[in-house]
Amino acid sequence: MAAPIGIGLANAEGVILEINSAMCEMTGYQPSELINQNMGILC
Repeated sequence: MAAPIGIGLANAEGVILEINSAMCEMTGYQPSELINQNMGILC
């Protein structure tokens, strides 16, 4: 079952390592656009 909330996993430097589909829907980004980016992209 998929989580109904946006969830992401980032390393200590704030680089996104994993992201779920709910977060992608909330932000309008595709997973490939978020993975390996700094979390600041979501602000």
